[in-house]
Amino acid sequence: MKGLIEHSLTGLERMDPRRTAVLGIHWQVDAVKPEGILGPTFASMVAQTGVVERTRQVLAGARRAGMAIVYVNVAYHPKHADLVRNNALFNAVAQKNGFVRGTRGVQIIDELEKEPDDFVVEHSRIGSFHGSDLHSVLAAREVKTVVVTGIATNVAVDTTIREAVQLGFDAILLEDCCTSASPAHHDAALLTMRVLATQVTDSQGFLKAIR
Repeated sequence: MKGLIEHSLTGLERMDPRRTAVLGIHWQVDAVKPEGILGPTFASMVAQTGVVERTRQVLAGARRAGMAIVYVNVAYHPKHADLVRNNALFNAVAQKNGFVRGTRGVQIIDELEKEPDDFVVEHSRIGSFHGSDLHSVLAAREVKTVVVTGIATNVAVDTTIREAVQLGFDAILLEDCCTSASPAHHDAALLTMRVLATQVTDSQGFLKAIR
């Protein structure tokens, strides 16, 4: 693995702000707030790591630079009639009645409130591209680089990085703008992402690069 990491690309140097989008994956009440259905899993780590405030700074800087902001929200119809329950995560979401359209749980958290020019796409599986309009939104803006933030590092974030690379995008992961249920899950995902992502960096490195 070490030998592969030595060949990492420097994605920040390849960014054109006009063709870059920052993704905010699952910054929703049900995912990250204590009262959310996944609050017992993620809220503590979200609070401990300060990930929301760093992400807020990244989104603000990206907007100033003219980058697109795309929120990726998980959302289901009432009674989860559109949810294929073929793993523990999906089964838990259905049992806890989470991420239902029209409820507070599906909304973006107040700290990262959507602004008028931002995009929101919805999906119902794991990665951000599968079953969503994300690819079309990025294509319409001729985006070549995606910068990824969100929950959880080892689930939706990891899968989205893989999807983006498969589709030909430069995929930059901001390691301090995502988190998991535990440091162990987060760190394990980063080991793989350092090989599969175009670049893994942090919020300060990103903000410095776009100033």
